[in-house]
Amino acid sequence: MIFARRLFGYAVIGLAIGAFLQRRRRVSIGNVGPENDSTGNDPHTLNWKDLMQLDYRSGRFRGDLQARILKEFRTQSFVVPLQGEERSCSEFLLVPYSGACIHAPPPPPNQIVHAHADFPQPIRLFDAIWAIGQLQLLSCSSPYGQTAFEMKIRDVRVLAKG
Repeated sequence: MIFARRLFGYAVIGLAIGAFLQRRRRVSIGNVGPENDSTGNDPHTLNWKDLMQLDYRSGRFRGDLQARILKEFRTQSFVVPLQGEERSCSEFLLVPYSGACIHAPPPPPNQIVHAHADFPQPIRLFDAIWAIGQLQLLSCSSPYGQTAFEMKIRDVRVLAKG
């Protein structure tokens, strides 16, 4: 019984220290962004408020989000890897802030994008990135939360290392 209490106490202390360190290293990605991409095209830029136009409970759209589905866009995001190695991954979640999905509760489904690329991208947990690709409305379940969108990644640009 004493061992279980100590173990629980150490776990609580570890979580508190982790949360404190996470707040200290939170990165703001602000309005930093690439110029036009290498092909000369300027994909539409979506922010997280745009993605909130989907009512994930009813499946209805507000605003112009529905017109942007299946088109290429870019968004500033943080990375939560799902599949890959330590310094690269090909399947990951895009989330609006550092640490989302790692601590409970996760953001709502319209604030998590399931992303996948044909080849591993040089990104790691908590990296701030520009993700460029095609947005689809597709629900997916992961260990870190339910998503409402999927994105086929064409290009990733790291803004800040996690």
